Amino acid sequence: MDLSYIAATVGSTIILSCRSPTSTEVIQAEWDFHGVNTDRPTLLYDGFSVNPQLDEKYDVLLNSSSSICDLHIHRLQQTDAGEYHCYLKTNDRTLKFVYIVTVNGTY
Repeated sequence: MDLSYIAATVGSTIILSCRSPTSTEVIQAEWDFHGVNTDRPTLLYDGFSVNPQLDEKYDVLLNSSSSICDLHIHRLQQTDAGEYHCYLKTNDRTLKFVYIVTVNGTY
């Protein structure tokens, strides 16, 4: 598991990136969000598309041949603070990346 901390400002856009350390092609990618006040994670991206209810908030760019999956989060708010998990599945393993995001300021 790869763990990173990100501090951002309300209203900004951030990019969270997960990348396989080898050039192995990614078969499946998934992003989920564990908010500060939520009991269950919210699925943001299922490997094919962004959750339709959240498509104005998030963009995902997947380059499976380069083993990279980026999550763009737009117009950050305090409610976007929490843990973002990325899972990259290759032929031989599943990699997990965790970003802990804090959001500072008021809108």
